[in-house]
Amino acid sequence: MPINAFGGGPGSGKTYGVVENVILPAVADGRFVLTNVEGLRISDIYDYVAQNFGSPEKIICIGHIRNCTRGAPDDEDFFPGQEALDKPSSVPAMDYPKVWPGDLVIIDEATRHWEQGGTRVKRTHSYFFREHRHFSNEMGHTCDLVVIDPDITLLSRQLKGKIEMTSITHKPKEVGLKNHYVVSLYIGARISKKPFSQRGPLSLRPEIYALYKSYSHEKAKELAVDSRQNVFAKNKFLFFRVGFLSVAVALGLYYAWRYFHPVSAEAVKPSGDGVASKSSASAPAASAAAPRVDSLPAPSAPSDFSDAWRIVGSVSNEHDSYVVLVDGAGRLRVESPSMFQGVGAAQIGTVDGRKVMRWTGVQRAQEVRK
Repeated sequence: MPINAFGGGPGSGKTYGVVENVILPAVADGRFVLTNVEGLRISDIYDYVAQNFGSPEKIICIGHIRNCTRGAPDDEDFFPGQEALDKPSSVPAMDYPKVWPGDLVIIDEATRHWEQGGTRVKRTHSYFFREHRHFSNEMGHTCDLVVIDPDITLLSRQLKGKIEMTSITHKPKEVGLKNHYVVSLYIGARISKKPFSQRGPLSLRPEIYALYKSYSHEKAKELAVDSRQNVFAKNKFLFFRVGFLSVAVALGLYYAWRYFHPVSAEAVKPSGDGVASKSSASAPAASAAAPRVDSLPAPSAPSDFSDAWRIVGSVSNEHDSYVVLVDGAGRLRVESPSMFQGVGAAQIGTVDGRKVMRWTGVQRAQEVRK
């Protein structure tokens, strides 16, 4: 199992992400969790897992959470030594304050213990970062490590080089979404490049928030220091501008669609049934003798395209070239190329005062009659 990191500014939702995506699934899988994260409501976590991860058809073995002090990761023997390597161990005591083989280890404020350029990383710690997968318990669990810190880039090289995935959280307060967060996922510990996945804004679920305390005081809450951070706070005309822009875009799309999809005259022409019924009521004899006006076909305007000739090809010799035309009876006719423009299917010319192309002639005349 790789080493994962959770980063983001203070109050951005790092601990929330660890509780929701790491601790709850681990407890539901029967894992033994050791953490220095303060404020976890362990009994509430057990109840939440039993109610939301279990079912009558599925019996789950709930894991166990153990706490260690904030300074415990500084101890030389905080991690198991080489003597426990590749030797399945029994389950740990419920109050054992150090890492036991098979534990899921979650360390908050990781740069306090393994900071780049700080105190040299202890040999036993560096060994655990490399070989943590080989420390297992009799239930088949191997050690995993999750580190939490506002700035993952400040972690020591011995630890940072072993991180496989980094999760960076951010609260979009600039658009007024202080109860939402955005998650960006990166491969490794390099967060300067583009994330391979990004989700959000996601709402902070109250039932997850109830499983831990973000502050030592129950009634403490976060207040905005500078209201300019929220673009909606002082901008009175922003909503008007957004609404006006939305209406303008909608109208533009509508008229653009109407331009490319014009309504034909026949679609909007009145049917004439109402006029005919009034005429029949006032003058039944006249309506019976004369045909209805709206039943007569409207005369069509003469077309500029020829109903007789169409282009079928061209012929040429050493001195002359001609365009070949054919009519509906199969009679051929040749004309000078100077009377035509274009080539191929786009070739067009004027013969007998009417335009001739490859699709004119008898076929067009039949389509017009239909």
